[in-house]
Amino acid sequence: MRTLMWLRKGLRMHDQPALLAACDGASTVFPVFVLDRWHSNPENIGDTRFEFIMESLRDMDKRLRDKGVEQGIIFLRGEPEKLLPKVWKALEVEAIAFDDSEENEVHSRKTDEQVCKLAKEHKLDLRIKHSHMLHSPDRYRMILDGKPVPTTMGEFQKLFRRASPVAEPLDEPEKVPFDKEQAKSAISALAKALDVKEDAFSVPSASDTAFYSDMKRSRANLRFNGGETAALDRLEKEITKRPAYVANFEKPKTAPNALKPDTTVMSPYLNAGCLSVRTLYFAIDKIYKDKKGKHTSPPVSLMGQVLWRELWLAIGALSGQDLSTMKGNALCRQIDWDDSKANLERLDKWAKGETGFPFIDAIMTQLRNEGWMHHLARHAVACFATRGDIYAPWYEAAKVFDRYLIDADWSVNNCNWMWLSCSAFFYQYFRCYSPITFGKKTDPDGDFIRKYVPALKKFPSKYIYEPWKAPKHVQEKAGCIIGKDYPKPIIDDHTATSKENMRKIGDAYKANKSDGTAKPQ
Repeated sequence: MRTLMWLRKGLRMHDQPALLAACDGASTVFPVFVLDRWHSNPENIGDTRFEFIMESLRDMDKRLRDKGVEQGIIFLRGEPEKLLPKVWKALEVEAIAFDDSEENEVHSRKTDEQVCKLAKEHKLDLRIKHSHMLHSPDRYRMILDGKPVPTTMGEFQKLFRRASPVAEPLDEPEKVPFDKEQAKSAISALAKALDVKEDAFSVPSASDTAFYSDMKRSRANLRFNGGETAALDRLEKEITKRPAYVANFEKPKTAPNALKPDTTVMSPYLNAGCLSVRTLYFAIDKIYKDKKGKHTSPPVSLMGQVLWRELWLAIGALSGQDLSTMKGNALCRQIDWDDSKANLERLDKWAKGETGFPFIDAIMTQLRNEGWMHHLARHAVACFATRGDIYAPWYEAAKVFDRYLIDADWSVNNCNWMWLSCSAFFYQYFRCYSPITFGKKTDPDGDFIRKYVPALKKFPSKYIYEPWKAPKHVQEKAGCIIGKDYPKPIIDDHTATSKENMRKIGDAYKANKSDGTAKPQ
């Protein structure tokens, strides 16, 4: 029997239920990845996030070849619902296996539904597995039994305990079935069906300039390499070999502007599926058991961060809401954000790191260049973009994170934006991050700013967070004139602006009351 393994997320060999399902009873497994129009568009996926995906694919391709799949991944460009029927017909497959990890995303959910419908019409054996969460959405749905999805960590922990224990990670297959002669004729038939050369299916290499040119992209140099190999290496270095750090981790006590990441940076690998979340869970759990209870606890602990991710994914899977919007979203408070042309232009300056507030601009520059930033840095810039200063719609600002972050997950990103804008889950709108004093707490000399905003690197520490206050002769000596070499602040008075924004949100709360719940779908 020939089986098609449709790859999306879940780019790994370890703890990969869909891959094991594909191998079951197969004579040849054909791994297929379709780069669709949405992910191809640079407006949706920035160059850094795109390159992280490509590196992860190359690593998966190598690992599959090492397991016996001489063909490697069949790499295609187009829409899955249009291409896959041609693929499975040409390859003469009898089954299709895939991980449903992308079903929360609206555009991916529709694709899944269409592909499944077509596969059933073609009488293929559908082997759908879930491995993106510690427990599947179906498991949570069964326990909820029609009750609303929890929207607080306390309530979610009760649900999580009822769903437990977490299943042990699965071993990777020793070999992936692959009949060389069978594959040769099948690939020839596929090339003919798609009217391409037989060597056109390889995953593009990092040096394939024609591919990047055709994609209208520049190949990004990654600070954090993609792929399962990098993921397992990072797990070893940041988790397994740092038991004291893991046991004592407390989210609020980490630095948003540390030059070396003050957190584990495991999230990109979880999002792309290069690392199994169950593998991470048990690595942390082992350290906790070795410490015999002497460790921090959720929600601030490292395990707490895993549970926050699980909560947001559960909400995305079970609430039935479009988390990427405010209107029609039963979870979200209705707030009259300023979506005027002039204000969206201010948001664009925020996205480009041109607000005139060095701490904010440094973080946004790090985001665009590296595709990652500390979670508290995300809090600071999100607050600035919404309720703190600009008062722009959170769902517009969220698109910027989704475009650039290498760990951008549709559910996690949008839930965090609702939280940080005080639109859902968190309602203490009077607690606001200062774009000046917050960064000073952990980086008083502004080394982080000097790295990511080089125009200010010669400014004295006294003025590094508020360069507009520096006398003209100080600016001249630093070689940076504010308003010429670095922008003036786009917000004249942060304190007054944030207070006015607090008033507006308070009025919106009074006018639009919501219990912030949604029944499971």
